[in-house]
Formats: sequence, structure tokens, C-alpha cells
Amino acid sequence: DMFETETSYLLRAEIPGADESNVEVRVERDILSLTADVDFPVPAGFEPRQEGAARRRYERSFRLADDVDAANIDASVRNGLLTLTIPKVQPSVLKV
Repeated sequence: DMFETETSYLLRAEIPGADESNVEVRVERDILSLTADVDFPVPAGFEPRQEGAARRRYERSFRLADDVDAANIDASVRNGLLTLTIPKVQPSVLKV
């Protein structure tokens, strides 16, 4: 989900099982990339039947708008919900 105000964008992404230790947020040029590797516990007494059954990888990329202040993005993860506050660059006003 993405929301917008005059001064910032708010992006929320559901990443089940994720916390701040396994989520990576990266900005390269105008691309915002979100990745997470989440390990799910194997139930007691059971063995995984297929490769990767207890591990999930999440990846998503977004092209950022021209008015984004990428250096000041604030990120948090709580209960598997990643929240990014992405400030907008405020226009300079030159008084003459």
C-alpha cells in the first residue's frame, strides 16, 4: 500500500515472519528495493519434505518519484509489516 501527503510518501508491505534483522531496504539511483529472507520453524517432530520448505524470500522493487529524498527514508518492521516513510524534497524558495 502507498499513501501520500504534501511532505512524504508512506509505503507499507506485508512480509509474514519478518523483523528488522532480516529485511533489507536499498536505494540505487531511483529504484527502491525491498528484500527479506524469513525462516519459518519446522514443527516439532516433522522434517521438511521439499527444499526451502522452511524458508521464504521476498523481493519487491519500486521506481521512486523525482521528488523523493532517498537519503532520509525511515524504515521499521513490526509484526511482519514493513513501514517506510519516504520524505519528499522540499522545493527551495529564493527570496529576492
